Amino acid sequence: MLEIEPITPRSSSELLDQARVLFRSYADFLRASGGPALVCFSRIDDEVATLPAAYADKGGEVLLARDGAQGAGCIAYRSMSPEDPAGCEIKRLFVSPAFRGQGIGKRLVVAALERARQNGYRTAILDTEPRSMRIAKQMYLDLGFVLDEERNSRSENSLVTYLKKQL
Repeated sequence: MLEIEPITPRSSSELLDQARVLFRSYADFLRASGGPALVCFSRIDDEVATLPAAYADKGGEVLLARDGAQGAGCIAYRSMSPEDPAGCEIKRLFVSPAFRGQGIGKRLVVAALERARQNGYRTAILDTEPRSMRIAKQMYLDLGFVLDEERNSRSENSLVTYLKKQL
């Protein structure tokens, strides 16, 4: 049975390790797919080492989906900036390949949006790369996100799509 739970500084080492494995898998996926050039891989490595600080310290959370004792997927959200206290960014959605096709990604996004709304956020934004994240982009659109902006990334061959949703 799938459970989605927040990862906190007081979470067990088992839960923290599962979240770290999923964050690393997300980074590996981006590296292998030539993912968004805006991704700073050293920043992801820092996030992994200090989970959940990069999110908890900025008014957000890391959520872990577990099927029994196995980590199936993750997502995170945090404040966009101190200048926009009502806006949050959704980050690091990843579902382990063994669990794909079961609606876990959608459940993680819905859970993150609901928890963000409960924590006072009124707008959520995210970025996606249409080529390597085609299925995720369509899911976001199906969940009511709308196109905010598209622009070329720092690399010549990568387009980044920014999506937005009112909570």
